[in-house]
Amino acid sequence: MHERKVIPLDGAEPRRAARQPHAATVVGRLREQARGQLRELVRGMFDSVDDALFDLAEKAESNAQQSAYFDAMRAVRLARAEMERRFLDAVATGFDLLLTGAPRTPAAAQEGSLSLVDEEEVEESVAIAGMVDKAEARYRGELHALRERFQALLGRRRVDPDEMPLAPRRLCEAFREASESMDVELRVRLIVLKLFDRFVVSELGTLYQEANRLLVAAGVLPDLRVRARTYPATRGRVAPTSARPGPSVELPAEVGEGTASDAALFETLLALIGRRKEGAVPAGGSYWGTTEVVGALDALQRSAEAAVEGDVKEALVEQIRRIHPASGAAAINRVDDDVIDMIGMLFDFILDDRNLPEPMKALIGRLQIPILKVAILDKGFFSQKGHPARRLLNTLAQAALGWDERADRGPGSLYAKIEETVNRVLTEFGEDVGLFETLLEDFEAYLEAEERHFALVEERIRQASEGRERLEIARARAAEAIAEAIAGRPLPPVARRLLEGPWHNVLVMIALREGEGSERWLQAVEVAQRLVWSVQPGSAADRAAYARAVAPLVGELRAGFSLVSLHEDEAQAYLAELEACHIAVLRGRPLPGTEEAAARASEEKGGQDGQAPQEPRLAVPEIPPEEETAETAPRAEALPEERLGEDGIVEEIVLAAEGAAGLPDPAARDEHVERLERVEVGTWFELPDEEGGRVRAKLSWRSPVTDRMVFVNRKGAKVAERTLHGLAAELRRGDARILEDVPLFDRAMNAAVEALKRHLTA
Repeated sequence: MHERKVIPLDGAEPRRAARQPHAATVVGRLREQARGQLRELVRGMFDSVDDALFDLAEKAESNAQQSAYFDAMRAVRLARAEMERRFLDAVATGFDLLLTGAPRTPAAAQEGSLSLVDEEEVEESVAIAGMVDKAEARYRGELHALRERFQALLGRRRVDPDEMPLAPRRLCEAFREASESMDVELRVRLIVLKLFDRFVVSELGTLYQEANRLLVAAGVLPDLRVRARTYPATRGRVAPTSARPGPSVELPAEVGEGTASDAALFETLLALIGRRKEGAVPAGGSYWGTTEVVGALDALQRSAEAAVEGDVKEALVEQIRRIHPASGAAAINRVDDDVIDMIGMLFDFILDDRNLPEPMKALIGRLQIPILKVAILDKGFFSQKGHPARRLLNTLAQAALGWDERADRGPGSLYAKIEETVNRVLTEFGEDVGLFETLLEDFEAYLEAEERHFALVEERIRQASEGRERLEIARARAAEAIAEAIAGRPLPPVARRLLEGPWHNVLVMIALREGEGSERWLQAVEVAQRLVWSVQPGSAADRAAYARAVAPLVGELRAGFSLVSLHEDEAQAYLAELEACHIAVLRGRPLPGTEEAAARASEEKGGQDGQAPQEPRLAVPEIPPEEETAETAPRAEALPEERLGEDGIVEEIVLAAEGAAGLPDPAARDEHVERLERVEVGTWFELPDEEGGRVRAKLSWRSPVTDRMVFVNRKGAKVAERTLHGLAAELRRGDARILEDVPLFDRAMNAAVEALKRHLTA
């Protein structure tokens, strides 16, 4: 125990020292010294506010936003003198209250119940809490020495930390109250608070050192020793990160700390936790240090495989007391206590996360104790995306996203590998975070080996889906071309059968091989159009010209039949029937197979001795050499009869004409349709299956034309197929849902922040 050099603590008159002239003189000198230092810091801060708002106005995206920043600049300039006066007066009042020992009304009581604060007050409170916690952690030694010397100077057994006029909380609250004279929006108020943190709070180290020097010079505990520390100027640079910084506010690069980051999210969450505890944590008392906390966590981790029933904090406190029975009514120190609460909230979210299958939640939940130990030992766990423990947690959860309990729980399965990894953490992790890097590398190697194997299966599914899609589109386009060629005109049955059968297949084959806009496609479409013309009554007005046109048409039809490997007998039958139609057109007679032809045959039957009249074969005149057209029919090629099926089994592709599905008829657009249009290949879904259950499936392929979507499981096998609008309907009904692909830890952090904000504004 340190000897009190000025005032003995006899316990008889705890406030007597405050009436002694020596104490009043020392406190008065300290007050004036602090006012002078704070005045300079605040003035520098206000200069930076002006610069920051001007830079924001220059970068504004609209005239209205720019005007708002310029208005804020004027408002801050008008309020500057009043804010400075009110702030310094509040600091001076704090010294007076310290001398008189008058009780101070806590800020929480002044503000009223937390249930009555609005969203803006919460945002400001979060910013203040972050600033305070950062300063208290950074200046812990100086503040402890200052408090001890105040107690000795005033002859008091205890001076509460927040009672000291230069305590970070007192200074920040004083500035917040002074800033009420600014008539600006919340965003500007947060910018001003951020700059107060940057240009005033970050410079308090020197203020505290000077205050301790003054007290030592006055003979107050000159032998009290604290760890020496230096505080270089922080203007123009980012202050070091400590236990609980405040939330991020976007500022120009010259005066701000950059864009929002994981560190900022951690700062906000920790500040909100502190805000929730205001008034609930009693001041004073003894505390267990981090060493005791980590030791108890280590014991919990190795007992019953970290399967802690109930509240982890209660189990931890019980374990510490079991290890240190003499510690009595001590409590966990505030920084570690807040980290415990944070990890507890994050794992509560993990265990409620609908994205993870229940068995996987149970496995990952067993990591709570070792992850808590990591977070206490290394605060970088929260602020660094690349922290190995955090990456391992995210990677395990991401791999579990597509896990199916019905088909994957045996030896060598994903479940077995995650269980092995969790067990190694529980049994091997002491304080070396490098273990997580080793386990992460091992688990990623396992996933890569799985992916190489399953990727081959998935690629075959994609290829089969693309092939079937191309075939269906080609069929639809061929049917459209045939319909346009017919254009509603009457046809003899043979012509319709030929066009909708073999010639439809010819167009499909050309579309698949060369595309719809190719020269061969255009030639084949023209053949269909000429065929329709050739069987129209009256087409043979000029018999010689008609005969010359029919001859090459027949040759092109033969070439097309050869392209799709039409059997020779079937091809000859088509051409023989077609020839009869051409002869009928030449003679002006009804076309075979039509009602007119049947009626005329019935009339002529009586005079032919029961025998049908013999039609002369069409005499096709020789085409002069100069009129002979170049061979345009495509070379006969064999039609591939088989193609790899979607599940790896060979399936037959039938090129018979089918009903053209065409493009989907879009339903009314809503947020579900628009969201699916933005969904990327690789996104995981939960879909209803044919057995009335649910299946986790990854979007493996989607058609760029019809928006057909093919889904596979994590082993690459096809499990579902949907149309975009069909899936949108399932999402609308709640039968299907998209699984979030945000890393688990990030989702948990964001969810915790939102939950705390709702709690504070409820």
